[in-house]
This record gives sequence, C-alpha cells and structure tokens, in this order.
Amino acid sequence: MHGLLGQPTWEQPKCVATSSVACRADQGNTIKANEYMDSPDVLRAKMTLVADLIKKSKCLTAYTGAGLSKASGISDYATKATNSVVAGPKIASPFDAEPTYSHLILAALEREGYLKHYVQQNHDGLPQKAGFPQRKINEIHGAWYDPSNPVVKFSGSLRSDLFGWMQEMEQKV
Repeated sequence: MHGLLGQPTWEQPKCVATSSVACRADQGNTIKANEYMDSPDVLRAKMTLVADLIKKSKCLTAYTGAGLSKASGISDYATKATNSVVAGPKIASPFDAEPTYSHLILAALEREGYLKHYVQQNHDGLPQKAGFPQRKINEIHGAWYDPSNPVVKFSGSLRSDLFGWMQEMEQKV
C-alpha cells in the first residue's frame, strides 16, 4: 500500500474523491479515478524517506506527467472525480499558467545539485518558468515554447534523439 520502504503500521490513505469513471478508459484502463490522501503523519514520514533517498542518489532523475501541472490550472486526462480535491486556479489559457510548488521544488533540487535530469511529459514550460535549466530537461512529448520540438500527438512517435537521451539517463540511474 505504501511502497517497499513504507511501514505496515502506517494508516492507509483515505479516499477523498470518488469517481465511477476509469482514469484512462481510452487506453483500456478500468481503474476508477478515485483520489486518495495520506494522513499528515504518514505524509511527513514519506517525505523524510524521499529526502533520505534524494541525499543518497548519485543521478537523481524526475519523470513527471500531467498531475504535476494540475494545481496550476492546466487540466489533465486522468482527473474524473466531480468532487476532485485537486483544484487549480481558473486561467484563461494554459499559456497563462504559473509553476506549482512541485515545479519550484524540482528547480530548487537542481540548483542545489541533487536533480541531474528531468523527463517531462507535459508541454507547458512550467519547469523552465520555475527556473529549471533547459539543458537538463527532456521534453519527451514535445513543447509549446520550443518550435524545434513540436508536441507529439498520442498516436504519434517520439523523437529518436529524446528517446535515446531518456534511455541513456536510465542506464545512469
């Protein structure tokens, strides 16, 4: 329930928003798009574990998707619960979105020398707006702000150079 390093004594996450719809039914997924939240004590314990793992890492790599930008007001594909607890600001355009705390933390981890590489599945440019250097980010599915890296449709193919870069980093970690 809490991963390999979790404690069996930890309280189970509570379901805070329910959905009768699968999160990615278009991909054959039947898992309901319910939302869960840890208690503050369990979350604190998990973050202590994460901090220890980050300090021990030799080549920390972040691999993020749509959920990271949800709190900025950019919609995602998986959130289906009508009573979702993941609310973001109302924005006129996704181009108006501002980085989330998560983007700011990832940029800070890079500045402090911990985060070496970032594979971003989003197109939104929020890591760069947060201060993450372009040279360390692999926008594997394309980017809104980079004409040389057009957004890849779901049915499309990934750029071979970016895919190769991602595989190279996989070997390092």
